[in-house]
Order: sequence, then C-alpha cells, then structure tokens
Amino acid sequence: MEKRKLIPASDIYENENAYVILMEMPGIDKSTLSVKVDEERLIVEAKTVEIGKEWRPIDTEFELGEYHREFRIGPKVNRETIEASYQDGILTITLNKAEDFKPRQIEVKTA
Repeated sequence: MEKRKLIPASDIYENENAYVILMEMPGIDKSTLSVKVDEERLIVEAKTVEIGKEWRPIDTEFELGEYHREFRIGPKVNRETIEASYQDGILTITLNKAEDFKPRQIEVKTA
C-alpha cells in the first residue's frame, strides 16, 4: 500500500532579525525527520510512526504517511545559521535574516 502524502499545517512569523516556521507534525518517527536547504528552497520531510504489520486496522483517524513541505527562500535568509527543533509534535525552524536585509536606521546628515 502506497503511503499517503501529507502536507503539515504551518505558521510563519517574522521579526526584524529572523523568520520562524512552526509546523504541526504529530506522530512522526524522529529518525526520519529531515530539514534541508538549497539555493532556493527549504525542504522538510518525515514519516509517521507505523504500527506493526501484524495489526489489522478496525477504525483509524490518525493521518499516517509521509510529510513533505517546501518553502521558497530568497537571498534575505542566512542559510548558514538555520536552526530546527522538534518538541511535542511541533517542528520549529528559525531562519535568521542576512545582515544586508535587516532593517537599520539611516543617519541623516546635514550640510
């Protein structure tokens, strides 16, 4: 049986220094959790925990399958400082802004 493709619900927030992505991913096998970045994308993948094949489902309500989500990221993100943590079914990814794109005060000079 082919595994179902799941798109995790996500929230994205921003402050002057970083972006943060919160992804709802309950029931995953943590050893399958992968967060990758390339020039244009942040890619998140994971698989849900499976019950043994000796068990036959009677009624199922959990979403089981493979999570996959991609986010386009541009030059505003410092790819070298991306951090991720997983706790209580929530994946948190912090993407620091590149120094060139952080808001800054411009001094106004007088002649």
